[in-house]
Order: sequence, then structure tokens, then C-alpha cells
Amino acid sequence: YAGYSMINNEYFNNQIKVECREHRRRILKYQQKVDHTEWRMTVRTVNAYYSPPSNEIVFPAGILQPPFFHKDLPLSINYGAIGTIIGHEITHGFDNQGREYDGDGNMRSWWTNISLDNFQEKTKCENIADNGGIKISYLAYQKHKQFTLNSNNDLRLPGLNYNNNQLFFIAFAHTWCDIQTSNSLHHDLIDDPHSPARFRIIGTVQNSDEFTKAFSCRSKTMMNPSNKCQLW
Repeated sequence: YAGYSMINNEYFNNQIKVECREHRRRILKYQQKVDHTEWRMTVRTVNAYYSPPSNEIVFPAGILQPPFFHKDLPLSINYGAIGTIIGHEITHGFDNQGREYDGDGNMRSWWTNISLDNFQEKTKCENIADNGGIKISYLAYQKHKQFTLNSNNDLRLPGLNYNNNQLFFIAFAHTWCDIQTSNSLHHDLIDDPHSPARFRIIGTVQNSDEFTKAFSCRSKTMMNPSNKCQLW
């Protein structure tokens, strides 16, 4: 951050200065050798991303802490929280974003026209990466329990009468728990490619057969609709 000079009580002007400096830094990269080790986020950022050109998923230190992850939490909690986010980013490699790049990061579509047509027909529903992420992570969690003898497999949360499979989905929902003003929601609806947190939770688990089984949801109810958006 050398060269950044901030002025007290001048938040807006400071932000403009930072944005201008960052814009110049990016312009100077033009026709320069690509630094494949550079991240698009700072280490403290609480987020993650998939990069099609690099074919990599990145999880800064900021997200590798509670409520997303802790080494001493039950497996169900870690898989339900950070696991579903990892699965979400992996899924981007196989959606309408990842289809444009091959395994070496070259911009080359590797789907057939039939695959593309089928994908577009099935993805008229939203939150595809969330649907795929929770499915991948849940399957990984079940495999982990099956092939390890770790005592954390059967840990539960004290005072709560939920089994491990239920805790998995509760942990998933917990990661998107928020309090949002109407102005903030309006901004996100315009600027954020993701659905609002409430609908990321409800919509994703409504499409999950595993959630239905874990909570014994009755057929044709709100949380177990007849029509589910299931791509994979």
C-alpha cells in the first residue's frame, strides 16, 4: 500500500483515490507478462472465487474461519459451511461460465450444441452453483464418514436435538444468515449476480433430495415441492 495517502474524515474522496490508483495499476498490466500467482482478492477478504482462465479456486484466509470453518467443529458443520462454498466454486467449472474454457484455461467451448441446449433448458431455475455445491459437499461428507474413524464424525451441538445430517444443512443456512436494510437489498438486486441470502438458502434446500430426507419433509410441501431444479 505504499503511495496511498488517506485523509481523515474524507471517506468518499479516499475511496475515489483508491479506485483510480487500482484502475491505473490494472491498465499498466496491458501487454505485460501475466502473473499467475496473483489473486483477485486480498488475504483478509471473506469470499472465494473460481477463475476459468487459471482453472483454479481460491479461498483467502478471511473465509477459512468461523462460521465457515474451524478445525474443532463437527464434520457436519464444516462440510455444510465451507464445504458447500467449495462445491459452489467447483460447480462454476461446469456451468455456463466454465464451459467457455478448457482444462488449460484456453477460451474454447468444450460443450456440444446439444449439451448447451439441455443446460439452458434445465437452468431456467436459478442458483445452479449453490444447488451443485450443496450436493457435492453432502456426498463428500457421507464419503468422509464412511472411510474414516475420526471421532468428530458423530459430534453434535449441545442443547440441540438435531442429527449430523440435519446439522449439515443448518450450517449451510447459517453461512448466509444476515440482517439487510431495504436499500442494501435493492442495491444487491441490481449489482449482485447472486440471489438474496434468504432465497439462496430456501431455494437451494428446496431442490435437495438429501435435505428432504434429512428432515422428513412431506411431499408437495413448501420445502419439498414436486418440481425441483436438479442439473447434476
